[in-house]
Amino acid sequence: MNDRVTIPIWAVCSFLVLMNTTMFNVSLPSVIASLHIDASLGSWIVSGYSIVFALSTIIFSRLSDSLPIRRLLTIGLCILGVSSVIGYMADSFLLVLVARLLQACGAGAVPALGMVLASRFVPTERRGRAISIIASGSILAFGLGPVIGVRSHRSWGITACFSSFASSFCSSLSYGAFSPRRLRKSCISTSLERS
Repeated sequence: MNDRVTIPIWAVCSFLVLMNTTMFNVSLPSVIASLHIDASLGSWIVSGYSIVFALSTIIFSRLSDSLPIRRLLTIGLCILGVSSVIGYMADSFLLVLVARLLQACGAGAVPALGMVLASRFVPTERRGRAISIIASGSILAFGLGPVIGVRSHRSWGITACFSSFASSFCSSLSYGAFSPRRLRKSCISTSLERS
């Protein structure tokens, strides 16, 4: 694995996925108004997402001990993509809630597996830098997500929260960076170095 290419790509993926998380928060009043629900019910969309995202992050990082990172990333991004399509077409509170919870399940893969990838496959002398690059992408998303969310909400409405641009973009970048051949070579060389 060429960590000088893979880690910045992963940071961009983390940025896009976590930005999707924070974009929805600024659109919540419009979602509540368009679905004709009260604020307490609408807050479950954000609270549920946060809870499932936290659990998903822990589960994906734990699963990486026994399953390949590429497979877990593929599963996570597929869940994120499918749930984005469901949310894009949702017209009821229940569908919006289910879509957001599924998005959280898929989105949890990116930050969790990014840290695992950096700690396992990046050489020790560059590991701190790799982890800080991934963390910077995540933190930047939490700062810029609401700003971008307001702009996209004004332009495209509520459907911008469910656009699958993040999952499609992350999928294409990730598959380019994680060919099976590169990961196999990386795993073998890392295993030999540790022996």
